Amino acid sequence: MNKISFLSFFLFFAMNLFGQENSPIGFMKTADGLLYFDNTSGVHYTFEIPGESVTKADMPGAVIIDEEFVQIMKHRYDPTALGNPQNLEDEKKILAFYKNYELDYLQDEMFKEKVASGEETFVNSKGKRFMLWYYKIPESALEGIEEKDLVNVTQYQLFLNNVSNNYVTSISVNSYAGDTLVNKIQDLKKLADSYCIYGGKINLEALSYKIEATADGDGVEYGFADKGFKFRVPNWLNILDIGAGDSFMGSLPDIDNIQNVISVEWYNKKTLKRTQKIKTFNDFNKKNITQKKIGDKVGNATVILNQKLESPANCNGACFKLQMQVRNSIYHTQVLTFESKKSYILMRFVATPETYALNVKKFEAFIKGLEITD
Repeated sequence: MNKISFLSFFLFFAMNLFGQENSPIGFMKTADGLLYFDNTSGVHYTFEIPGESVTKADMPGAVIIDEEFVQIMKHRYDPTALGNPQNLEDEKKILAFYKNYELDYLQDEMFKEKVASGEETFVNSKGKRFMLWYYKIPESALEGIEEKDLVNVTQYQLFLNNVSNNYVTSISVNSYAGDTLVNKIQDLKKLADSYCIYGGKINLEALSYKIEATADGDGVEYGFADKGFKFRVPNWLNILDIGAGDSFMGSLPDIDNIQNVISVEWYNKKTLKRTQKIKTFNDFNKKNITQKKIGDKVGNATVILNQKLESPANCNGACFKLQMQVRNSIYHTQVLTFESKKSYILMRFVATPETYALNVKKFEAFIKGLEITD
């Protein structure tokens, strides 16, 4: 079936979706469709779209998924001009700017007339904000097309825009004469629920494991028999590629363009005893948590509060909450330690003052997934 589409997104950068092997942009097959990922610097997001096959289309940034035309676009926004997307009003302004720029282009350059349009701003089930907007193809653009062919001509073009780290990203789909606009809108809202915005580089190998594990709903298990512990990663945690073999890091679902982080680090006891003179678990706890005082430096952060918490049932070490200051920003950090026969384990949860209470229950669930096995 040949369908007629109207090329849009004059402003947005058209991506090469069919790059070389190990490309930072591409698709992975899932049980329910196709998972799109963009792991380029400053973007780092995924979404899942229904479909069995994907082929390259003749338009920039476009693919055919089964028989559906889809454009996937992005543009780096300027925070000095448009504001900070962690501020609700600034985020709305950023999303509106790119919608208005596109609409102005369509009306002034492409169709040279006013077009009927609509929009809606909403949040998905994870709290991520989107702008969904659409416009109707004007009658003048359909002149010369035979009536029998109109069923295959785009009637509406729809756009799903959001902020993904340093970029505004967008998906565009078409609605044809035989489609219902309301159904297309609902399809895009369902797609928005699958969005995952990562707090850094996506671990693509872990992502493929996560896809396999999603079917049973239990997440991915990280086991270290030689180190004496294991932990389970829930499906809501987005695993990051930090390039280190003795640590793990994942970001929590995006809330107001903020991604809290959970990390796990493990240290060989014999190595620490030899290199840092850490002879006991108590020594390890003192160095990392229990003796941190106001004013102490932890990397580029300064301790401004250190509060002892009750240790969870499976934690055989210390549990503290620290408030840290990095330049003008405050972070709430919960730190726990664990001990196996061969390893010391350090677990952290880092959040902003606004997101700590929203995500601490998720962190508590993550803690329960760690088990000492030796």
